[in-house]
Amino acid sequence: MTRNSRLVGLICGAALMSVPGRSIAQELEMFEDDDFINPKELRGSSVSGGIGAERFFGSRLYGGFDRDYQSRNDFTPGSVEFLKSANNLYYNLFGSDFQTNVKLTALLHEGRDDIPDVKGRIQQAIYFSHTAEDSAQEALRCQVSWDFQKRRDLGLTNEFGFTVESGNALAFVNLYATGGLMYVWKPAVHEHYFSVTAQVPVKSWENGSNILLGIGGSVENDGFVKALFKSLDKFTVICAISAEIDVRAINSVLHLAYLPSYSNDRRSWNHEAGIYLDVPIYGGLF
Repeated sequence: MTRNSRLVGLICGAALMSVPGRSIAQELEMFEDDDFINPKELRGSSVSGGIGAERFFGSRLYGGFDRDYQSRNDFTPGSVEFLKSANNLYYNLFGSDFQTNVKLTALLHEGRDDIPDVKGRIQQAIYFSHTAEDSAQEALRCQVSWDFQKRRDLGLTNEFGFTVESGNALAFVNLYATGGLMYVWKPAVHEHYFSVTAQVPVKSWENGSNILLGIGGSVENDGFVKALFKSLDKFTVICAISAEIDVRAINSVLHLAYLPSYSNDRRSWNHEAGIYLDVPIYGGLF
């Protein structure tokens, strides 16, 4: 079994499997769930029951509390309670493996202008792998995304992104890690955002619980070229330590996460921390 078998089990409506997943995804964002699975894994006989299904759908709910909320490089001292719905469709089309995600998050906070009341994300991804037997560890995922959010100071805004992710980002140093590169255009505030992240499992248990460490860096500026080459004085470094606890009695996962970040532009730290429950709602093959 691969490290993604837990998520495979959730998506296929099966019981949680006792292998670790990832509690913070490649973006190292508190609200972003882990959905990196090579669809070839889902078509395996042990998962699909030998029915040869080509499409897999899963729906999950996340609910919890976040302190010192952070969105990309934007720090806030605010705390939020949140409820998120994440829906993933994996399918094969014209001989290629695709993934479509629709996610919506509602945030309850103290009426701050810099924290959204609602945020959503629609993503379309394609997977590339060398052989038919490759798992997510050997796969490469390219993904485009449309993010929208409603803030009290800016109203309804949009962001458009492109991400390249690998299930084995540090293979060249013989260290298993997930990671990737991201670009986001934020037209409402005339900014371009780039980030690179990696995450490594440091401890796992037979029941599926695990601990992971992550690190990333990001820059943003009001021009594409500026963001790439002239933003070293505006970079942000983010670290992440997260724990995933298997709550098998309710077929769910409890996440604990701490994401300290340092902004060179602001010369300040942000200490985001959160606790939330990941509950599978529906999973099916067809």
